[in-house]
Amino acid sequence: MTGIMNNTVSYGYGADRLKLLLMPAVCVLSFGLPGTVGSAVRDLCRAAPLAFYILCGFFVLTEEEEERRKKLQRAIRSTGIFFLVLTLFYLGLNALIFTLQGVDWVGSVLRKRVLFNFVVLCVWPFQTGECLWFIQSLFYAWVLLRLLDLRGHLPVLILPLFLVTTILMLFSGEFAGLIHLIVLGYTYIPANAVTRALPYLLLGALLRRRSERLFLTNPLIWGGLLILGMILGLVEILLLSYTGKLVYVGHTIGYGVTAFALCCIALVHPEEELGGMFRHARCLSRWIYAFHQPVGFFLPLLLSVFGEKVASVVLSFGGIAVFVFTLLPALLVGVCEYGFRRIVDIL
Repeated sequence: MTGIMNNTVSYGYGADRLKLLLMPAVCVLSFGLPGTVGSAVRDLCRAAPLAFYILCGFFVLTEEEEERRKKLQRAIRSTGIFFLVLTLFYLGLNALIFTLQGVDWVGSVLRKRVLFNFVVLCVWPFQTGECLWFIQSLFYAWVLLRLLDLRGHLPVLILPLFLVTTILMLFSGEFAGLIHLIVLGYTYIPANAVTRALPYLLLGALLRRRSERLFLTNPLIWGGLLILGMILGLVEILLLSYTGKLVYVGHTIGYGVTAFALCCIALVHPEEELGGMFRHARCLSRWIYAFHQPVGFFLPLLLSVFGEKVASVVLSFGGIAVFVFTLLPALLVGVCEYGFRRIVDIL
């Protein structure tokens, strides 16, 4: 039996494997699947970003003060750079698309409400790049946590902060219709640092505190919890829709339970090195996330070269097709990144 303090490497292997396995879900979340069943599957895929947040909180928000501060600073730096690069990339891509279409995109962006939505609520103003909310929220959350930890009191604040942000998340999201929420004209608040990243990062920290219990729990319980979470997520949406109180489908308690169960399963994975594609799972998952939306945007144009029938068949797989076609650029960039890191290590 292995605990987090005895072997952190095995935890990294399981977590990295889960990150890569969840990337098809991220692509499906952006581009969907056809049919009623496809719509339900897409809803379940909303658990994927939550699982990423839990894993980030688990590994970064440690109990030891100096270690935690170093990890927070490293997380702020790496996430901030990635967020800046992706923002510039998506801004340039959308500028090119709108310019070719003859659309005045500058005027539509430079409005107070649009800027407020992007800067505060993490809502990207263009269709291509809407997944940016995840890394933006994560960056904001790391900065907030670092500020709260200036005096080293973050461990004491984790539980109350988790409770407060979870309540805010629920009643500004899926339960907003129950309380008839109206804030600045909004009937719900979309996913951002406070209403999504913080509660699940803090859940990851709380899970770390109880990490030894992961190995004392029958693995079948985590499997059962996973199934329960998926059922609960769909039932919650159906009930809110039936009562006419459904205003937001971006999050449910069931999705959170699903993400939590997935992380528990990954964190207790047996000790073994990753092979094949999984060896570079962390790097691959990062670049699939970065490239899947532009690939999905240009995929119909690319497939049209092979004829309408081929394009129709491939595109019928929705987000799964996008994931497959995103693997190639992600692999190419990932290999380049891996080679660069090896050179830096040697030097």
